[in-house]
Parts: sequence; C-alpha cells; structure tokens
Amino acid sequence: ESVTDPAEGEVLYVTANSASGSKYYSIHNKDFPYAAVMNQESTPNITNVEVTDKSFAITTYRTTDMSVVDTFAIYKDGYQPPQAVIKSVSLGVGADESETMVTWYSDSKLPGKVQLVKKSDLADRVFPETAAEFAAEKESANEEGFFTNQAVIRGLESGAEYAYRVGDGTTWSDVYDLTVQDSQNGFNFLLAGDPQIGAGSTDTDIKGWQRTMETAIKAFPRTSFLISAGDQVNTASNEAQYAG
Repeated sequence: ESVTDPAEGEVLYVTANSASGSKYYSIHNKDFPYAAVMNQESTPNITNVEVTDKSFAITTYRTTDMSVVDTFAIYKDGYQPPQAVIKSVSLGVGADESETMVTWYSDSKLPGKVQLVKKSDLADRVFPETAAEFAAEKESANEEGFFTNQAVIRGLESGAEYAYRVGDGTTWSDVYDLTVQDSQNGFNFLLAGDPQIGAGSTDTDIKGWQRTMETAIKAFPRTSFLISAGDQVNTASNEAQYAG
C-alpha cells in the first residue's frame, strides 16, 4: 500500500510489467532470477481497477478460479483505509500429525498468511520476528466481498504447545493456542452424521448442534478432531447455516 498526494495540475502515472519499454530489458543481472524467465505456470490473468475519491486499487485474478494473484492500492494522503475483517477461523486435519490446516474468511484482497510460534517464545501475546509463516491459497467466498483463505501449517512437534494467528501482514486475527497431542498411544475423535442445520429453524438447529458438541467434548475432553459424515447444513451456499 502507498500514499500519494499530487499537487494541483500534476498527473500520477502508474506503469506495470513492460510499460517502461525496452530499456527495462537492457538491464542484466545474472544473479537475479527475473520472473519472466522462471518456469511459472502459464495461467491467464485479469486485472480489476477500482478508482474512488480516496483510493486507486489494482487487483489481479487468475481466470481459472478467480483467486487473487496480487493487489496494490494507493491512498490519498491522510486517508486511513478501514481494517480488514477476519472471521470464522477454523482448524482442519493435515496429512499426518505434523500438519494442520487453517481456514478463515477475510474481506482483505491481500495474500493471506499464518504465523506460528511456540508458546514459550511468545511474550505478552506479541509475535516475534522469527515466527514461522505459511502462505494461504485464496479464492472468492459465497459471502459477497469476502474471500476464503486456506493454509497448511507444517513441522508440528508431538506434545508441543503453539500459538498462531492469521491475517494479511497488515491486519491480524486474535492469537489462538494449538496443542499437538502425542499420538503414540492413540487418539480419539468425534463422528457426527446428518446434522442438517437449516432443515427446520436455522437458529434452533444451531443451538441443538452446539449443545450436542458441548456435551460430547465434556464427555471426551481429549478429543483431537471432529468428522462430519455429511449433510452438515441443509443448503450448501447458505453461510448462516454454517454459523453453528
């Protein structure tokens, strides 16, 4: 993000890619791996430009799935853009006990990421510069204006306690705790089938689901994860039905 305030009568020019002409390509540095010669996936992109009285924003998407490649915004001097909204942070099962998946919603167009640190290295809930980072894949969500972010945390140690947060490098979520259970002596999980939230009253169904989960976790406090065997909600595109 950048801030600019051109004087009256001045014009701001923004160039991208090869707009600067052939002189750009006359610069040679054998030690620098130019993006143009790296074996990148050949995926068509499309760029959206949004202009308001306070900002000039450019966002590039992959045409295959409309996931965000990159975004850049210029704001008028003195204007403070609203903070991004981060919600619905959840953990999922990884390929093995050293991994876990993290998913969240955000209205930020910036690339998402997860920061992870051992709890012993976290002072006053402030993340150190040495925190590990994991990039997230991003795509448009069912909820208008929001994106889903999905990342995989790798390298988790059995029995270790961690803290993590999600965000875009500018705005961060609350700090959450993560404890990796020692699975050498086995583990347990919960299995739920056909909750069908929304088949009746959505609010009533959500309350019933929450009571069921509270009762189950109280009975089995060392539960590692939950598997929903299907029909978690009545309408797949209805975000409100997932709120439980």
